[in-house]
This record gives sequence, structure tokens and C-alpha cells, in this order.
Amino acid sequence: MLVLYSGIFRVFDPSFRAFLQNVVIPNPSHNFEIVVHSENGHFCSDKDISCQPAQLALGQCNMCSCIYKPDDVDAAIRVSVAHGLKEQGVPVHRVSIRTVVLESVPLPLSRLKAAWAAAKESLEVFHFKHVLYIRPDGAPTTPVVLEDWCQHDAYGASASTGEPAVYIMSGEVDRGRDWPLHSRDYDLGALACHPYGFDVFAESLNTPCADVWDGCAGVGADAGAGKPPVAPGSLGGKVLCDSVVCGMAATFSKKQLLLGSMDDKAIYSRLYRVKDTCEVTHQQDPQVK
Repeated sequence: MLVLYSGIFRVFDPSFRAFLQNVVIPNPSHNFEIVVHSENGHFCSDKDISCQPAQLALGQCNMCSCIYKPDDVDAAIRVSVAHGLKEQGVPVHRVSIRTVVLESVPLPLSRLKAAWAAAKESLEVFHFKHVLYIRPDGAPTTPVVLEDWCQHDAYGASASTGEPAVYIMSGEVDRGRDWPLHSRDYDLGALACHPYGFDVFAESLNTPCADVWDGCAGVGADAGAGKPPVAPGSLGGKVLCDSVVCGMAATFSKKQLLLGSMDDKAIYSRLYRVKDTCEVTHQQDPQVK
């Protein structure tokens, strides 16, 4: 299986331990090859830098001064992986780092698209059986047993088979907003049962909807004036012509590919955070007391 880590390097150790516990150990017949796409010298987002005490308490952002900031992110990742494997008793042949790409890409979905391009450049990605995308500070909340999700080995997950080409691993916290695709964060993780499905997903991210969907062609500032695509599958969030995922939703619709969610089995992406005490926590729902 190909595992694509894409995002800023922060709070990686606890998330990698959770990845081992919830992905590697529950799937003893699979080996995992990792591609990391991150950058040197950038460890805190603008949200982290301006984080308020109430937000820190709920793990909505990080205490930037507490984040480990290595001079060499590549070396730090390799040390963390080696330590995690030893700590969890996972044989080293089961999890290996194939490549680490360090470059600055500003937005999460743009970074994911660049990460996939880097993976395609350095590996024969279509030789892998499955693809999992997660952020360096995130991991599934509960075990992911691949055979429970991927029933067909061949590329053919479409409206006719009923198996989604890609399952979104949405955020653990329900934002309660009418966001594109979901009321939860939709850019934190994804599972593709075949690399071709992930290829369609990643390559269509941030594609202008007007380029691929007639209903959005010629739509100006009034995004509601167009007739955007409906994301095919179980995700019900509204997509507008100016949504960053509109091009992807349109491409899936045209190719008759389904977009699913791991919500169906209560599997979410947990984001690990660092509090003002420098203790590790995770993102929590402000509505849950």
C-alpha cells in the first residue's frame, strides 16, 4: 500500500504511532511504503501563530513555541518512523519511507496535488494495491481494516459497482457548517482502493470548474448563478462553482466515479495538537463538554 503524507511537519510522533496502531497492525498481510511531502522551516500555520487560549484548550490550533522544529525535516521523519516501529514492535520491512519531498506549497489541496505528482515522479504508483492520504499531524481515530473497504481489486469502482473510487476521511470535529462536500473538514485524509481512483481525485483538485463543467462555464463573481455538479456518492455537502473541490466533483460525475466517506463506519481523521503546556492533545468538538 502507498501512504501519502502531505502537509506541514508538526506533531508527527503521536500521529505516526496512531497510524501504526490503526492502519498497519490491523492489516498484517499488507506492507506500507511512505511518501512524505512537506517543507523545511515551516512548522506553524497563521492559525497557530494567532492561537487564543480558548482555542488551545480545545486543540483547535497549536502552541507554536512548543512545536518541535528540526533543522532537517527529512532526517527527523526518518528518526520518528524508526522509533515508532521499534516502540510498537512492527518489523521494519513492513513500513518503509520511499521518498521525502520538501518544497513550499501554500494550500492543503494544492500541496496534496503536488504530493501526488512527486509520488508519480519517483515511484510506479499504479503498481500499488491501495493509496492512503493523511496529514503528518493526523491519523484515523479507529482501526481501518482494508478488506472491509476494498472489495474489488480491479479499477472499476463506479456507479455501477457501488464501490466509491475514493473514501474521504473527514475531520473528527463536526464543524456544523454548510461547507463543500461535508460539514466536517474534508481535506484531512482519503482512502482509494485503487491508485487510478486516487489519480483522478488528486489530479482534479483545484481545477477550475468552468474548465470541466458546462454548468459553471461563464459564471462570474456570483457563484450561485451556475449549475454546479453534485458530488456523486454519499457526501451531501453543497458544491458551488467557485468551490476548490468543484472541479473534482465534476470530474467524478463525468467519469461516473463515486466519492464515499469513512464516516459510514465512524472512522475520522484525528488532528494532534500541542497545548500551551507543551502537552500533546487532539482537536476537540467545542460543543462537547
